Amino acid sequence: MISNMISPNLVWKAGRTQAAVRTIAVATLWALLRSGLVAKETACKVFPGLLPKLTSVLDDDVKTTRLTTAKVLTR
Repeated sequence: MISNMISPNLVWKAGRTQAAVRTIAVATLWALLRSGLVAKETACKVFPGLLPKLTSVLDDDVKTTRLTTAKVLTR
């Protein structure tokens, strides 16, 4: 789910709709991590590929997206 649904939506694209999609993708990832639905083994496999995308989302125009991304990275 993370690789196929969330990761592609973390890539920056112009527009308000795309900004909302990025915000929702990061919020979904945060919810998965916070709830414990992602096993540590899965996280260890998936997150090295997500790290460049997540660090690029830290420069997003939307404050909520940046804040939630920082929470994901600290978790």
